[in-house]
Amino acid sequence: MKLINSVETCVDENLRGLVYTHPGLRLHPGYRVVTLNQKSPNKVAILTGGGSGHEPFTAGFIGDGALSGAVAGGIFASPPTSNILYGISHLCGHYHGGVLVIIPNYTGDRLNFGKAIEKAKIAGLKVEGLILGEDVASSANKTGGRGMCGLVVLYKMCGAMAADGMDLDYIFDMAKTISKRMATLSVCLKACSLPGQPPLFEIAHGELDLGAGVHGEAGIERRKLGTAKETIELVLGKILSHLSLAAKDRVAVMINNLGSTSVLEVNILAMEIKEFLNSKNIRLERIYSGHLMTSLEMHGVQICVLHLNSEHGDNWLQLLDAKTNAPGWPGGELSLVKLEKMLRTKRIY
Repeated sequence: MKLINSVETCVDENLRGLVYTHPGLRLHPGYRVVTLNQKSPNKVAILTGGGSGHEPFTAGFIGDGALSGAVAGGIFASPPTSNILYGISHLCGHYHGGVLVIIPNYTGDRLNFGKAIEKAKIAGLKVEGLILGEDVASSANKTGGRGMCGLVVLYKMCGAMAADGMDLDYIFDMAKTISKRMATLSVCLKACSLPGQPPLFEIAHGELDLGAGVHGEAGIERRKLGTAKETIELVLGKILSHLSLAAKDRVAVMINNLGSTSVLEVNILAMEIKEFLNSKNIRLERIYSGHLMTSLEMHGVQICVLHLNSEHGDNWLQLLDAKTNAPGWPGGELSLVKLEKMLRTKRIY
């Protein structure tokens, strides 16, 4: 059961509720496009989109220093090409630096966003598209891994570059570099259900699904549910191997609540992540948690790791730390380690 008015109207009413709550955002009726209610003529716009049911993803990350706009599809469905093209065209009229479109790596999104970008370029619009698929569980697929909560990290970093006045080519190239340094893996204890439908799949009591997707895609393994510590050792072990991380490397981590996981559980997982990385002598520079790219009421989490490499790590931290007023972004001043605190406690990160 869900607190909605109808299956047919829930997506549009969700968007209306978002802009009522945040009047600095603008809803474009008929297109399911949300944008900032302002112009930035000399800068690059960052656009994305995808299916609904993952809120606050994607429109919840619109704000200064983050996304410029987002296009919503139906529940777990890609938006149509015509709506995406409208979003690109609108932003090109307000951001003369062009538009970078960040595309989740799913079949429908690749097709529909790809067609819209092709049509926009034919029309003479300045636009580039980048597909992100950082999921470890599906990384062996011919089309690459699925796009997971690493998308949110990329929204923030690209938005910060755009706010700093970087041009489209620079942001596009840096985004490609960032995407190669990210990896995400999920654990699921209970599936979600689409409005008016039963759960997408069943997980036996006392089991977890490792690597499940946000649309109910099967994971890579079912296993007995262990402790939080054991779960983090399992997930981070696979991520560290995937990214070839070693002692003295630096990382930023995001814990994405897939829907109905309690804050108590998420905080315990955050503690275990910190202690696991300490045991590997890997320096945890930032850790974020919250509802970021949900799967309706799914019980579980995604964990995303960004390798802050020696070449770009300090710059990437600045992008993560840059201010944004996007309502869904979980970072803030309290996310930062104060130098004076580090000196006082002699803690090494």
